[in-house]
Amino acid sequence: MTVVVFLSTAVFALFSKNMITALALALFVCFTVALFAYEEFGLYLLLALRPMMDIFGDRTILIGSTSFNIAAATGVLAIGWCAFVLMQKRSWLSNKPVFWSFVALLGISAASLLWTQSLTSSVYELIRLVSIIGIYLVACAVITTREQFTRFIHTLILSLVIPVVFGLYQIATHTGFSFFDLSNRVYGTFGHPNVFGFYLVLMISIMGSFAIAKGKNRTSGIAAVGFLLLAAMLALTYTRGAWLGMLVALLVVGFARVPKRVLVVLILGSIISLSAPILNRWALTTLGVDVGKVPVISRLMQSNNEANSIDWRFGVWHEMTAKFRERPLLGYGLGSFTKVRELQVNDHYASTEAHNDYLRLAVETGIVGLGIYVLLLFLVARALIRTYHALAGSSYQLIVLGMLGFFAGFLAMSFFDNLLQGTPVMWAMWASLAAVFNLPGWVHLDSKKP
Repeated sequence: MTVVVFLSTAVFALFSKNMITALALALFVCFTVALFAYEEFGLYLLLALRPMMDIFGDRTILIGSTSFNIAAATGVLAIGWCAFVLMQKRSWLSNKPVFWSFVALLGISAASLLWTQSLTSSVYELIRLVSIIGIYLVACAVITTREQFTRFIHTLILSLVIPVVFGLYQIATHTGFSFFDLSNRVYGTFGHPNVFGFYLVLMISIMGSFAIAKGKNRTSGIAAVGFLLLAAMLALTYTRGAWLGMLVALLVVGFARVPKRVLVVLILGSIISLSAPILNRWALTTLGVDVGKVPVISRLMQSNNEANSIDWRFGVWHEMTAKFRERPLLGYGLGSFTKVRELQVNDHYASTEAHNDYLRLAVETGIVGLGIYVLLLFLVARALIRTYHALAGSSYQLIVLGMLGFFAGFLAMSFFDNLLQGTPVMWAMWASLAAVFNLPGWVHLDSKKP
């Protein structure tokens, strides 16, 4: 592999004056070679490295006069690799959960290229969608045993190492994402704190349930410290949508396992929330401490337009609903929401993102596309519930419950952000769903713990 890196760097250096660019391209070649060497390893490699590459997603590499978008190049490579793997296993594809819903969603998305308002954006989004479907199907094909499932979980843990290290550096050096009144939001190696927050919700849900299913062992203490660190990272992203998703996931798991305790916690939480102004006034007059200025609490309570994005989100949704009514059946084309919004407001400083996956799909693919997507979500929920019941009596049922909790959180988070455009989150989520759907095929009541 060292020889390949050296030779590739030398070749690319002939076409690029920037040695760093040449080295990056050489590493990309080596990444490609490693990807095709072994299908299971290739899947883990993509899942582990994609979060680390997210921060460079919108950047381009120049070779002479030709430029390459890193995100698009990675997506195309993933699609090619997935096609290579799936060509050998095409006989069983149609039997996988939600396969035909994915085909229908892909069909309407591809057809929208014929009437899209932004062909470039549509192509990028189509590449993203095809890569997500490919990752899901490959994961269905290769994560089929206890050992492979364990390696998959370890891959998810590995994918967090570099982003968390970057996050700790951002906290220590105060170099996080800052915008208006919000400063030093942790984003790790992701393009935005929101994406990091959503990724953390998924990781905490799936890895937490896996750790509980394993029971107490020599690594339980380390795992507990790790989860506390991830929870702190999640808080410091200041992503309220992710906080909501985590809350929903915990409530789903809690009500399924210890409903009475969860009910007590909800009652106490409601009392504390309603008493917050009184408690804050008491702390200010008695202790001289303004609790409302604690960053995390401030993020929850502030209502100015810059720090509280809820108001302008509702504004965008209201205005873009009118655009949806103009083309309700098939929409304006996949990926065209931003373009349509720009033409509507004609204001450089106005928000052009949907921050609502359901509205975005309605505007881009119409009732047809949104209906297919809602059907897809329904089938996923049904498959998770069936898998949960199929594993009754097995410790692996806890893992399915954790995934079910996250999925409920995902449905809620999608009302307030652009989760479908977070490629590393989508790859990891659909690979996790595939791995969970495969559990009944090899887990038995007498199976050992994970």
